Amino acid sequence: MHNMQINLGSLSESEFDLVLQKSGAIPDISARIEFLSRRFLGTSYRESTLIGDIVIPEELVVNLEGVDCFTFIDYIEAMRLSGSFSGFMDNLKRVRYKSGSVSFENRNHFFSDWKEFNSGFVHDITEEVGGLKANKILKTLNRKEDGSYLIPGTAPVEREISYIPSPAIDGPVLEKIRTGDYIGIYSR
Repeated sequence: MHNMQINLGSLSESEFDLVLQKSGAIPDISARIEFLSRRFLGTSYRESTLIGDIVIPEELVVNLEGVDCFTFIDYIEAMRLSGSFSGFMDNLKRVRYKSGSVSFENRNHFFSDWKEFNSGFVHDITEEVGGLKANKILKTLNRKEDGSYLIPGTAPVEREISYIPSPAIDGPVLEKIRTGDYIGIYSR
């Protein structure tokens, strides 16, 4: 069993349940994600809110008072899939960790991990949105130019990344992006 740290911000567990119940009553996924995302307006940006690395054991962390770009979408996606606090905790494990197994080694450290390990609820629409403007590249994740690791304790992995080059993001591409789409940034 792993340790947990839970901070629901200004919400009690029953208030959090109520938010999830209201969310679950919204049949349109885009509208549901917008409803949930609005709950985070004014939330502080905080780095390094998760606990665990190659030396320190992973803890399941929920911190709705401060999020980074990745924990924000972890929370929103887990909330989108949930109708209760206990369901949220189960879904957060599924969203944040490979096979829902809480450990540093199983954490989805890269945005493309979602597609790789969470295909049951995540669909990559890059090529659909970008059409002929979309590109693919084979990238080695977790290796810096100097050969060191971005995230020590996690092996580098080669992965095909689909992306739309910045200059190609024009009106027709933007028209295909919908509320609720999660957008990652690709950098060489």
